Amino acid sequence: MNHKRKTLAIALSLMGGIGYAQMAHADDTDSSALQRVDVIGSHIKRLKSEKATEVTTVKVEDLTKQGLSTVEQVVNALAANQSNIGATSSVGASTGGAAFANLRGLGRQYTLVLLDGRRVSLHPFDGYAGRPECHSAYRNRARRRSAGRARLRFTASDAIGGVINFITKKTSQGLSLGGDFLTPQRSGGNEKNLNISYGYGNLGKDGFNIYADASYHKTDKIMASQRDFASAITAASKPSSNSYPGNYDVDLRDQPISPSSAYPNCPAPTVAKGGVCKTYPSTMIGIQPEVETWSGFAKATMRLGENHDLSISYNITRNKNMTIAAPTPTGGDVMLPSGTQGIVTPTGGATLTPFLRTMPLGNRLTQAVNVQQKLQFNLEGQLAGWDYRTGAGYAQTYATEELVSGFTGVNEVRNAYLNNQISLVTGLATDPNVWNQIGIRGHLDDGTYNIASADFSMSKEVMALPAGPLAVAFGGEARHEYLEHNFNYSISKDALGPACCSH
Repeated sequence: MNHKRKTLAIALSLMGGIGYAQMAHADDTDSSALQRVDVIGSHIKRLKSEKATEVTTVKVEDLTKQGLSTVEQVVNALAANQSNIGATSSVGASTGGAAFANLRGLGRQYTLVLLDGRRVSLHPFDGYAGRPECHSAYRNRARRRSAGRARLRFTASDAIGGVINFITKKTSQGLSLGGDFLTPQRSGGNEKNLNISYGYGNLGKDGFNIYADASYHKTDKIMASQRDFASAITAASKPSSNSYPGNYDVDLRDQPISPSSAYPNCPAPTVAKGGVCKTYPSTMIGIQPEVETWSGFAKATMRLGENHDLSISYNITRNKNMTIAAPTPTGGDVMLPSGTQGIVTPTGGATLTPFLRTMPLGNRLTQAVNVQQKLQFNLEGQLAGWDYRTGAGYAQTYATEELVSGFTGVNEVRNAYLNNQISLVTGLATDPNVWNQIGIRGHLDDGTYNIASADFSMSKEVMALPAGPLAVAFGGEARHEYLEHNFNYSISKDALGPACCSH
């Protein structure tokens, strides 16, 4: 059974501005041509030093020097960013492997993420903007605008924390190959990065330019057992009563009972603590997931006459995230009736609760795949003394989540105890085939977020004043958004622990 949640939104925003403007040279074009400098929040041309709001610009050269190769690394390096959801934090959480920006800690829902000044599609699992991915060779620069000053508010409430705008190169020429391989001193966490790019044509001389880029990035998993700081048991470590051999509780008294055959000589990895056998699940997890990313970007630009540039660009990224959580715990989720396996509760109620950790099933593996793509048409130039920019685009994000192995369900565990395939008395399986019978795997959920948009803006100097030219700017945008999130209820309503690893 699928559950669908759909939203339909059509947004039309008109913006106007008035202020002083002067011509300035663009960063990545022919120095002999005067071009406007785009400042987030304004369509009025100005010098770099004349910033209406506080803007931080990070160029590709700066990123290369810091060894940053992915968008997530770049955003996390910003001092104003306080993200707490990224690829690593997806361990034990149903985030679909997404990574979000969070400027000033106000929440990811209040940070607006743009690609070349236009919105990217949101993540379908929670409706927030993920980070667009393309290789740094074609991200010319990233700009961050601060919030808090008086300004033209055309970005609405989702820009309270600030705006991050990823700006791609307008043109590129030649062939470029690159890559690196990083190996930590300890095992696990190897990192590979490969990229290739090619561009042809000179926009000024040939009247066109075409370039494309493809990149591959993979980070291997790191298990807690591979790092001393993660596997060490300290006073701050929290033990869990869910163990194997399993314990059980009577009448929900929160006083688990261990099998007499196990306690106090609890078999590894369980330990005797508080009168029962317990485990430390934090030592069993993958502290860094396996992340694999493929991305591609292509752009073609044609010059029409002397003052108009027509371009089309396409960007696609596929991100696969494999997380590893501790074996499934059952405590508090599975209830057995009084009299199960001859154990009668004092009240006679259905309050026998097994505290089992399904160690024979192994760790829980969850695979999340996220595909983000965008097609954009753009036309800009000068017409009748006005600088204009117009375009239309379509963006989509598709995400899916799969339970790969190590999972079981409430009904499956309950039936295994009722059929005496797992013993409450010994805490062990009496039927070695029971683990094959109670394992759950398959599709958990998926979602799609689509954005179709069209926009225009125009600006012009209208008169000269002693302090500089007076300019005006106008613009508008129409946007249609669609969200769908589907759940596989046959699994999601029964599976234990798709988003839990700590108890």
